[in-house]
Amino acid sequence: MKKIILTLFSVIVTATLSVNAQTTLTGSTGAIPDNQCPTLTNFTATMGESGLVGTDWEISNVTINITHTWDGDLDIRLVSPSGTVLSLSNENGSFGQNYTNTVFVDGGTPITSGSAPFTGEFEPEGGPFADAFDGEEVNGTWTLAICDEFNGDVGTLNSWSISFYNGTTTHNGSAGAIPDNGCPVDTPFTASTSNTGTIGSEWVIDNVTLDITHTWDGDLDIRLASPSGTVLSLSNENGSFGQNYTNTVFVDGGAPITSGSAPFTGEYEPEGGAFASTFGGEPVNGAWTLLICDEFNGDVGTLNSWSISFLELVGEPPVIQCPADVVVSNDAGQCGAIVNFADAVAIDPDGDLDTVVQISGLPTGSEFPVGVNTVEFRATDLAGNSSTCSFTITVEDVQDPVIECLSEYTVELGTTGEYTLDPEELLASFSDNCGIVSYEFGGALIPETRELTTTFAAGNGGAFGGAVYFDVNVIEDISLTGLYLHTNETGAFTADVYTIVGGNYSGNETNAGAWTLLGTVSGTAQGLGTPSEGTFGSPIALSAGTNYAMAVVMDASHGHDYTNGNGSNQFFSNADVEISLGSASNVPFTGSVFSPRIFNGGVIYEALISGGPQDNFLDCSDIGQVGISITAFDAAGNSVSCNTLVTVVDTTAPVILCDGQPLEGVFAEDFD
Repeated sequence: MKKIILTLFSVIVTATLSVNAQTTLTGSTGAIPDNQCPTLTNFTATMGESGLVGTDWEISNVTINITHTWDGDLDIRLVSPSGTVLSLSNENGSFGQNYTNTVFVDGGTPITSGSAPFTGEFEPEGGPFADAFDGEEVNGTWTLAICDEFNGDVGTLNSWSISFYNGTTTHNGSAGAIPDNGCPVDTPFTASTSNTGTIGSEWVIDNVTLDITHTWDGDLDIRLASPSGTVLSLSNENGSFGQNYTNTVFVDGGAPITSGSAPFTGEYEPEGGAFASTFGGEPVNGAWTLLICDEFNGDVGTLNSWSISFLELVGEPPVIQCPADVVVSNDAGQCGAIVNFADAVAIDPDGDLDTVVQISGLPTGSEFPVGVNTVEFRATDLAGNSSTCSFTITVEDVQDPVIECLSEYTVELGTTGEYTLDPEELLASFSDNCGIVSYEFGGALIPETRELTTTFAAGNGGAFGGAVYFDVNVIEDISLTGLYLHTNETGAFTADVYTIVGGNYSGNETNAGAWTLLGTVSGTAQGLGTPSEGTFGSPIALSAGTNYAMAVVMDASHGHDYTNGNGSNQFFSNADVEISLGSASNVPFTGSVFSPRIFNGGVIYEALISGGPQDNFLDCSDIGQVGISITAFDAAGNSVSCNTLVTVVDTTAPVILCDGQPLEGVFAEDFD
């Protein structure tokens, strides 16, 4: 219903403070001519407010006082500005006299069962006001029409009034001085209501209005406490050195009080949030308290007045439905996502839906940040009833951080023998759409290219397409990437490499069925005396603790150059592999076997440098090369890792003391 705080009296409207927000109009008066029916005598009262009966206003009562010597003569009617006529009383009371403080209300006693002077509350004889005038405009002239049906008795309309109620009750609170520098102790100012019902279902807080005189508004902390003890901040230290709060009205949906300036004249939303959400479900009855304290010394003030207004809800609230919850992934490279959504939809059981508006959350088409975002809508009907719904837009960050480790990094331990790594000093670049929040260190096994060669002395050789045989014993896991070969010819070459896993070459040179093709190397032959590198198409894993018999078969345009074995030149090794040699044949896996023959060449492979510490602390135990892994995390838990090879160097020379040289320093010794 329409909201009004003032009660009005007489045709010339006078404002006065009241608990029930009614507009009461006092009509004209005068003599009632004898025996004038069907001619009516009209007595009028004019309503200056606007709105519809049943939607914005209800007719609270019509009150009359008539002096007449025979009530049964009188026909009394009420006529609306639209011309609708409602019978209040027709020829009731027989020979009884007068209507004294007769109040016509919906739901009162039937007037036909009353008796003169009809003191009390009675329902109009023609039916309720609500039915007779439903939907009509209240603005305009309302007429009390009276006629006298029979001769011989006369009378006078001494007074009459019509009262309209718009559903609002206003309660004025206590006022007084605001002590200087009183915080955290509040000064309470109370306003009590006898209304019964619940906030949100039967009542809403229409507004809190206040007037304060103060020389420094920024000192003031102003709050509203419900009878149940819930506290809502209205304004906290706003206005800086500005003065006063003048006709400051706190309402749901008003401008932010934090963006206002002294003296804050106008409508503002409470700083702590809406009345509806803060006090929803609480009883309206009891003492509501305005709590004020002054935070700082030197300025004083007074609460001149304050009031709290409640709007009574009539009818059923709208039924509102929000869109379903939304879950989306972030837009590429963004810490959020652009999301579009439809408005909430609502219907009103009473058929008087007014508005459906979004009251919180970003509007459709906005970029919603990563996380859970709430969007809320409110539907309101013409009677002031409202209902809300909400849904969530969850934006999930599914994008990993991007980091690039330095390939190598050198750390000097210094005199302490210790060093603590900063993760970003090992990174060439790092980024994340929402920001990297943490790093973790770990040990990393860094691949390093290594090789083991035999000899390139030559001295002997085989036919084009011939084979050499030898054993490779693997000590640590490696990835075989290529071979060095020795050939007199030049130009492009290929060589097929066969193996017996876990076996030996010796005795299997002519056993073709024992061999399995491991892969093919290719490269450019460099001629006699220079190693010719051939590479596999992809690395081949060889396992630690396993012996691999190898047979390398040249293509048809190249032949092996090798060296005769003499017992002292047939074994080569390092920490990763051992090569035992060997034999040769001009036709692979058949024909004559020449032994011992030393394969002129070597194995090219990747081995893993041992991992470093599991954290970012380095000391003397890490001297040398260590593999460090860095993992970057964002707030959503997305992660990515990279590795770097860290060389830990001890740059501090040892300290020695020669015999007879004085010892310098500070020393502590315990003596018994």
